[in-house]
Amino acid sequence: MESAIAPGSYRLTRYRTVLFLLLTVAVFHVIYWGILVAQRPNLATTAVKISVVAFLTLFGVWVQSVIVSFVGVIWMLVWAGTIIWPVVSSERFSVFLVFLAALNLVATAEMLTQRFRTEFAYERQHQSKYKLYLKRVVLGAVLVCLVTATINGVVHMLLPT
Repeated sequence: MESAIAPGSYRLTRYRTVLFLLLTVAVFHVIYWGILVAQRPNLATTAVKISVVAFLTLFGVWVQSVIVSFVGVIWMLVWAGTIIWPVVSSERFSVFLVFLAALNLVATAEMLTQRFRTEFAYERQHQSKYKLYLKRVVLGAVLVCLVTATINGVVHMLLPT
């Protein structure tokens, strides 16, 4: 690779483009779900979950997590289809939803390019130590939350209420 990302260089690479696209996707998800929750408050938990997943995808690509990158691509493809299907199948047309689905698809397409994969691998090789530690801390926190939720579920299942 000729000059992927030199220290102190601020040119817009594919890696940075994907980060900006993912940030835009996450912000637009928050805007969309904020508007929807204002009209239908019962969708608040769904809104929080989907917005958190959008930001976790951004975080995972930022700390160069391969697993989060692949899961994020699959999630964005499924989510774009979920967004666009009601627009296509109904008579109501929403420019915002079409834009959000297109943004998801553009981010996904960028993440699947060979150039992004090459820059992603380069960034992963030369990543800062704090990103590695941050990735481990977040992974540990997620595992602790999963174990706690599992134990809580088992306890509530076994104990009578």
